[in-house]
Amino acid sequence: MATSLAAIRDALETRLATVSGLHVYDVWPDQLDPPAAVIRPTIVDAEQCAGSSGIVLYVFEMHIFTSLAPGLPAAQDALDALITARGTGSIEAALLGDTTLGGIGRLIPLPWRGYSSVKIPENGPEYLRAIKDCEVWAA
Repeated sequence: MATSLAAIRDALETRLATVSGLHVYDVWPDQLDPPAAVIRPTIVDAEQCAGSSGIVLYVFEMHIFTSLAPGLPAAQDALDALITARGTGSIEAALLGDTTLGGIGRLIPLPWRGYSSVKIPENGPEYLRAIKDCEVWAA
């Protein structure tokens, strides 16, 4: 049976939920409770592996948000702690803790993308954000 997009999102949510204090959303919420991670699929490509036993490439963005309320330096420090490569508060370490996502696929974390500020929703509060891309290969 083919792995569903929802099942992969749930598996990624489970991995990110191992980061203490991080609020994880596998769909875009109406409001964020930072620090927060939102999982967003960007590519589903069956053609990538045509003839390879039905394996599909899924690419996800994980948007990581911290509050700007305490000021930009504190928001940057909070985001730095989440995107560090190691430690109990590391998103990278959480993802690498089970690269099979409970046996449903193969997770390949990709590099982080730069910081930016964003309002969620458009007229809502402003957050500091970094984006983590990852590939998931699943049947």
